[in-house]
Amino acid sequence: MKFCKNCGKPISPDIKFCKNCGNEINKIDINKPQNIESSDSENIRNLDSNSFFKAEEEISKPKVMDYTKNNEAVVRKSKKNNKNFLSGVFPKVIIGVFLILAILVGVFFNRIKGEYYMSKSNSALNGMDKIDYATKAAKAFDSTKSKNLLKKTIVDIAENDVDLAEKKLEEISAILSQGDYKNIASDIKEKKIDDLCNESNYSDALKEFNEIDKLGGDFKANNNYDDIMLNTISKLAGTSLRSNKNFLMESDSIYYENLDDDSFDEIVQLESKSSYYANSSQIKMNLYKYKDGKYNLVDSKSINSAYSGKLEGIYAYDTDKKGIFVNYENMKEGFAISVFGVGDSKLGLKGTIFGNNYTKVEDADNDGIYEIISNSTSLVTSSSEDVSKCYKVYEDGRTPTEVNIDKSNTTTTTTPNNASDYILKESSNTYITDEDIKSLSKDELALCRNEIYARHGYVFNEEKFKSYFANKSWYAPNPSYDGTDSTLNEYEIANYKLIQAWEEK
Repeated sequence: MKFCKNCGKPISPDIKFCKNCGNEINKIDINKPQNIESSDSENIRNLDSNSFFKAEEEISKPKVMDYTKNNEAVVRKSKKNNKNFLSGVFPKVIIGVFLILAILVGVFFNRIKGEYYMSKSNSALNGMDKIDYATKAAKAFDSTKSKNLLKKTIVDIAENDVDLAEKKLEEISAILSQGDYKNIASDIKEKKIDDLCNESNYSDALKEFNEIDKLGGDFKANNNYDDIMLNTISKLAGTSLRSNKNFLMESDSIYYENLDDDSFDEIVQLESKSSYYANSSQIKMNLYKYKDGKYNLVDSKSINSAYSGKLEGIYAYDTDKKGIFVNYENMKEGFAISVFGVGDSKLGLKGTIFGNNYTKVEDADNDGIYEIISNSTSLVTSSSEDVSKCYKVYEDGRTPTEVNIDKSNTTTTTTPNNASDYILKESSNTYITDEDIKSLSKDELALCRNEIYARHGYVFNEEKFKSYFANKSWYAPNPSYDGTDSTLNEYEIANYKLIQAWEEK
């Protein structure tokens, strides 16, 4: 047993301060408790009675605790702990600083290395050296600049060797993001289309549309797109090759436009079947869709007792919906326009409007959605006044409704392929006669002759012809057409010669 030397109270052997008086306890050899106990016992026996009662009196007195020494010890301990904490944090801070410096130095040197390889790529004369250095630059320093150089280098190789460019792209695909890979692959495909078109291999060029679409590219932006489509249609329908899609519609009643939710244009073809018996006459609309790299006939719709069919064009008939507008004559109802939409690879009739005088397509209220104007002349002898009504067709095929148009506040927009835009509308598909042109002036004859070439997109140099045809809605300039007769059909050549003969009279 241990006792406090200050107050004499018994204390535990493992404490540093007396719980009674707060006195600091000196170290005692606690490994020899028997000596301490015997010593204490002997001291107690040696106490006389006065000393005992004096000690008892001291013990019975209330003691004021002195925490000064205790607090000093706590402060010393706190300082020691703080010192230990700081000694542990400081090395970590130093290590962190060195790591940051190492990263910055690494980035700096990688940037220098990347710039070096980019410089080497730009100065290299050999295509393989260019792409090797560009690849090293992209690996050393991942930046927009290095990626653009790599992209340009591969695409440049594709100018001369598409297969090699595609091979190199696969080799470096691991260092490219998915977006970068698709962009480069799409550009290589564009070069491949150019090469195929230069070889007049339009069927293989058509197949590449599907590949570019999978890569997220815009194959319609390719400069050869219209040439590919026009050559494809000529082979598909067995017609003459036309110079532009507007002339294709005028001459062959064929057109191409995107009519549904996929990326590819549909091809629509209007065929007329005449018969000795009027009731057996019919017109037929054919729909071709692109699949697996080629166009296939997927649906047809016929209109019976119809003749003189004409493809007016493709226009919006409802919000975000385009349709095929077909103008024809009906044995019972007179003139008519039917509107067909496309959905799920099928043609669907959206509505038909009749008129005993004429029918035409018109954006009557200038909202971008086209209506059908039906004009009928009163059959009552007391009145010969024309009555025109405007009708709207709907996506769900409900009965068309009449639309009231305030003409005082509206400037109408007529269909782009109005027959009044031509002097000799049929000169591309019918032999004209002397009777057709004998009353025309020299200037009008010149316009008729050049109208034949304008249909093919010939770009005129003379101002009077340039300004005249520029105002024609059907005219689509085609700088690649040089005006040679090789693109003219037999009707156009014969009509051109006849008009020219009348000009020389």
